[in-house]
Amino acid sequence: MDKELTVREAMLLVLDQSPQEFAQMKALFKQVSDAFDAADDQIGLQLISEKVFPMIRSLAAFCGTIFDYHLAILGDETGVRFCAALQRLHELLAELAEETGNGNFTEVGDILRFDFFDFITDLEALFPQLRACFVASAAPELECV
Repeated sequence: MDKELTVREAMLLVLDQSPQEFAQMKALFKQVSDAFDAADDQIGLQLISEKVFPMIRSLAAFCGTIFDYHLAILGDETGVRFCAALQRLHELLAELAEETGNGNFTEVGDILRFDFFDFITDLEALFPQLRACFVASAAPELECV
């Protein structure tokens, strides 16, 4: 029988797996951008639909959970940085949706290759700080299953 994870253990598991996920995202962003650069819009759109949006939605859901339920655990400095990152994620998603809807696929590729890539790099640097906050916190809700 599998052991049920506490909230803390589940959060740490996701945070510990994030470097691999971030690497996959970055590679995927480049793949999509390359497809648009090569005027292979169908492949680019298919990758966005089947892979990019699901990965970004998962990331946004995870970050939203931290924001909704665990923001106080992060403390002031890390919390402010995290909130700014979450706001930037929402801005990038809106830009990506707008440019995709407008059929500006070269711009979509650029948003992924440059803006999203840089955002993921910054978020990747923030995640170890988030992890440290979850490890150090004495919040009782983190021990719930």
